[in-house]
Amino acid sequence: MRLRARQLLTESVLLALAGGAITEALGLHALFGAFFVGLLLSKEQHLAQAVRERLEGPLIVMLVPLYFAFTGLRTRLDLI
Repeated sequence: MRLRARQLLTESVLLALAGGAITEALGLHALFGAFFVGLLLSKEQHLAQAVRERLEGPLIVMLVPLYFAFTGLRTRLDLI
């Protein structure tokens, strides 16, 4: 059971990365592709709950500060 949950988690993360890579290649931000994959996976309630429980904590701690730092570095105040 634990191995299957880990495999589903790995597949979900790889799908999100692939979705991000596809939208980045199309000239859109990678966030849109990962978001779209998340919307597709959210229909499976059991899978969505398992992924959320495992990834929510580490992603909030690591990616939210990186997102705001990256956005802040790209901000151009001279355009305001």
